[in-house]
Amino acid sequence: MSTKEERFSPKIERSFKLIDEVLSGYPEKARKFREKHVKPNDPTGTCTTCQVKSNIKSRPGVMTVRG
Repeated sequence: MSTKEERFSPKIERSFKLIDEVLSGYPEKARKFREKHVKPNDPTGTCTTCQVKSNIKSRPGVMTVRG
């Protein structure tokens, strides 16, 4: 989460807990990579830590959409 104290709605808090639970099943290296791409949905757009990182290069050995 961010360095300054952010107050989240209970729905977003539950989403963070669920995401943490899912990511705990990944190995450490994969978890660090996946954390950037799995975030709770915030339709209002006010949550700065809920923004998904996208448009990065693909990783070697991983199948992409283009093949």
